[in-house]
Amino acid sequence: MKRVSHPTSETSAASTASNSQRWQWIALLLLGAIGVAIYHNSFAAPLVFDGESHILRNPAVRQVWPWLSSWRADHADGGNRPVGFLTFALNHAWGGYNVRGYHAVNLLIHLAAAWLLFDIARRTLSGSRVAFDGLAAWGMALAIALVWMAHPLQTSSVTYVYQRLEALMGLFYLATLWCFVKALRSPRRGWWFAASVACCALGMATKEVMVTAPVIVLWYDRVFAARSWRELFRERGKYYLALAGSWAVLAWLMLTNGDEYSASGVLVVDRVTPLGYASSEPAVILHYLRLAFWPDQLCLDYGWPVATEPAQIVPPALVIGTLVALTAWAAYRWPACGFLGGCFFLILAPTSSVAPLADLAFEHRMYLPLAAVAALVVLGGHAVWRRVSNLRGGGTRADRILRMGAPVAAVSAVVATLGYFTVLRNDDYRTDFSIWQDTVQKRPQNARAYNGLGGALLDSGDLARAFDEFKRAIDLDPGYANAWFNLGVIAARQGEHARAIKDFSHAIDLMIDFPRVYAARGKSFAELGQHERAVADFAKAIQQFPNEAEPYYLRGTEYAALGREAPSMVDLNHAVELAPRNPRILTGRGIAYQRFSKVDHALADFDRAIELAPRFVDAYYHRALAQAAAGKPDLAIDGFTKVIELAPGSAPAYSNRGAAHAQMQDYARAVQDYSRAIELDPHDPRIYFNRASAYARQSKFDEATQDYERALELKPDYAEARRNLDLVHDLVSRFQTALDRYSQAIEHDPRDRAAYLGRADTYVQMGQRERAIEDLTKLIELDPADVEAYNSRGNLQALSSNAESAEADYGKVIELKPDFAAAYYNRAVVRNARGRYPQAIADCDKAIQLEPKYAAAYRNRARIESTCPEAAMRNGAQAVADATRACELTEWKVMACVDTLAAAYAEQGDFRAAVDWQTKALALQTGDDSFRRAADERLQLYRAKKPYREPPAK
Repeated sequence: MKRVSHPTSETSAASTASNSQRWQWIALLLLGAIGVAIYHNSFAAPLVFDGESHILRNPAVRQVWPWLSSWRADHADGGNRPVGFLTFALNHAWGGYNVRGYHAVNLLIHLAAAWLLFDIARRTLSGSRVAFDGLAAWGMALAIALVWMAHPLQTSSVTYVYQRLEALMGLFYLATLWCFVKALRSPRRGWWFAASVACCALGMATKEVMVTAPVIVLWYDRVFAARSWRELFRERGKYYLALAGSWAVLAWLMLTNGDEYSASGVLVVDRVTPLGYASSEPAVILHYLRLAFWPDQLCLDYGWPVATEPAQIVPPALVIGTLVALTAWAAYRWPACGFLGGCFFLILAPTSSVAPLADLAFEHRMYLPLAAVAALVVLGGHAVWRRVSNLRGGGTRADRILRMGAPVAAVSAVVATLGYFTVLRNDDYRTDFSIWQDTVQKRPQNARAYNGLGGALLDSGDLARAFDEFKRAIDLDPGYANAWFNLGVIAARQGEHARAIKDFSHAIDLMIDFPRVYAARGKSFAELGQHERAVADFAKAIQQFPNEAEPYYLRGTEYAALGREAPSMVDLNHAVELAPRNPRILTGRGIAYQRFSKVDHALADFDRAIELAPRFVDAYYHRALAQAAAGKPDLAIDGFTKVIELAPGSAPAYSNRGAAHAQMQDYARAVQDYSRAIELDPHDPRIYFNRASAYARQSKFDEATQDYERALELKPDYAEARRNLDLVHDLVSRFQTALDRYSQAIEHDPRDRAAYLGRADTYVQMGQRERAIEDLTKLIELDPADVEAYNSRGNLQALSSNAESAEADYGKVIELKPDFAAAYYNRAVVRNARGRYPQAIADCDKAIQLEPKYAAAYRNRARIESTCPEAAMRNGAQAVADATRACELTEWKVMACVDTLAAAYAEQGDFRAAVDWQTKALALQTGDDSFRRAADERLQLYRAKKPYREPPAK
């Protein structure tokens, strides 16, 4: 071994410092590159196991400030480890629950810890007590850091997101020692000592294993720095007093968070005594050591059983006892080796000695102890290789290359192999299902592993397989409350709420304070209509989680279902206060407002929910329902259309859009939507009932009859369907009686004009326009001068969109009765629809000439003058005059006339007047909701300073 040669000049010292910095940068880049390479496939791994309860469902993670009060809240995890949970809160503030951000922070922590380990080892190996030369110290330190960083065991603290707490504690642990080592050679040692104490305090507030850090630093000082205990305490006594003071941080956290420690199975464990725990840990430590050297059976959750047989206790205890004795002997004979052995056992001591924990074995507990193993292996390997190479002798260039190259190759091979298995282990974490399936395969007697696998299957929607896994968990551990709870969740999802309540109740019997079970059981009570029992369960859920919005939201909705407005709104308002950006809770409050006829408040909540979550279907759906209830079917149609766009398979959306079309008297579109809803849900009697009503409105009585009968098949006690079916039968019977009477009269007298007119009118009422036209045509054949027959046939032709035939009939009426003003008006309407605008204007002129107070003729002429697609026909000033006259004749009470006046002002370019008059038009009552919708669209045009144009005639 070459000893360090001391620099003999300032130039030499500067050169040495420069080289040292360069090599440190190389080490940092190597650690970073290799670390990213072996953890590249970990970034999509989901939050599993404790990550679900301590991060996803933890209110303390959802706010950064005031973070102190957030983790002090009832049922908020993290009060005993506030620094670690603060990092989760920062992650949440940065990217919500996007797992890539959490994994990135975990990897950065791991890389920082690896670099600190490297620099501590480098400084120690090049120090006066060990005194390797700079390059050798750098190489061995890098080898130690690389082996430690790349080891697959570390995935349990890096890829498993929640165990960031272990890695972060490890970072603070190493930082405490690193700052101390820096202080030994720094002119500003006071600052470095203060930084060391600060890191130790932060570590104490991250995880309890940090408790041994002051002891390790003290041991390190005595082995590698101080020449005697007297010198140690004389020169650094105040520092150690301050370092020991960091134990006060841990003591305070443990004293003020006793309930949390009890709930998480720390120190207070029902099934494990201190003696049982201590008897079991030697086998666990041997398992850790085996994994350190041969990491082939890594496992997320061991479910390690308590050792009860002598064969399980004595042999491992003898082995570990021997290792502890060897460590003590080495501490006396070879202090550096003894220190490394002591680090291994001391860092493990808080979790692997006599203090009982709920879980006897977890791989993340080896995060820092593995550094001691890695250092012993690297230093031991170096010692062996140095002895072998010295025995070989030889001073040739090839010998020197071999002497340096062989260790590099060996370390590279080990790191590459470890990195390869780390990548493979990361792949096990790729999904909830994959990591729990791996755990079940490796620990088939672990009930919690089957429960985890069942949970993954439950999340994926595979209820049957999830049920089997939960049953296996219960077979292994009949008292496992979590598995009973999950069986209840499956039953609830399958709609078997009575069975769900039974399973939830069993979980409560096993663990009365089981998290979230009361909320789940309350939901099942609500589904069964047992609202009072649901309210009672939600009240218990509030006791469990008084600072979470969800139980208040659930109880508020149940109070609403009971019609109790005051307590409902108190709970829902509090839920919104706790979660003001939760679209589901805002939507729930909106539904309650709607139930209590506060439509404006409801719409405001729905709008806010949509603003926060533009693809949240429930908000669009309930807003559309509220709009329909508020008499705004046009807006409701838009809302249901958005729901269908986001959820094309939503039968209720189609059904309710059909109802909105029916509200606007657009029964054809209503039937289309009801038909699509029936395709999606053929077993809902209400949809058949609604389609039957739309058919009846269209006088399609055969189709209406079939739908009413189908509704009654699905729901035999559907009284309203039975009543409407009877009405249809009665109406059809009356129509048929009338048709029979008119037909008999025509048979008796084929020229009976009144019988033909009566039968035609009956056909019109039955929706059979073609047959009515046939009867009117027969009348015209009998009397080619029958003005009424021509006019009535023209009206039916116009309604049937036979504009050309209608125009011909109106022309015949005018020929037979030139002073019939209505015929000119009707022909003007038809000619306008056909694009014959000059002729339409001429007919309006004639109608007004014959009847100067013909308001509809003024309005129709103004309509053409203001909205005609042909510019030559438009005349804004004349349109305003004509529309004003129409309004005067109708006393400003007819919406269509005022609407036309607004269009006339828009044609003139007076959009302020157009908006005013259009607003007044919309305030007027009309039975034609489709016209109101179009009028509202025109209002938006005028506000945008655009005139309205009728579409070109077909």
